Amino acid sequence: MLTAGLISPAEARSHPQRNVVTRYLGSQPAPRPDIAVYEPVPGERFLICSDGLTNELVDAELAQVFTAYPDPDQAAAELVRRANQAGGHDNITVIVLELDSQ
Repeated sequence: MLTAGLISPAEARSHPQRNVVTRYLGSQPAPRPDIAVYEPVPGERFLICSDGLTNELVDAELAQVFTAYPDPDQAAAELVRRANQAGGHDNITVIVLELDSQ
């Protein structure tokens, strides 16, 4: 709904269908995955996380932590800490991956 422009990012955070699973492995017919291929950029960081993180913190806070904590392990730990501090209403899974800068 967000991608289609039917709701705003603010509405998506509290929409009653925000946790509805629309595609899953094992369904018939098999779902078509969303795939995007990008050239790696040295020093680039990726955040892989569960909705336990993104339901507790807004994008601006995620970006602030990425800027304030250059070490990926420290950034991940801080994100989990902040999500728990914000309520920790769901399981919180966080992986911060950084490409080698050399």
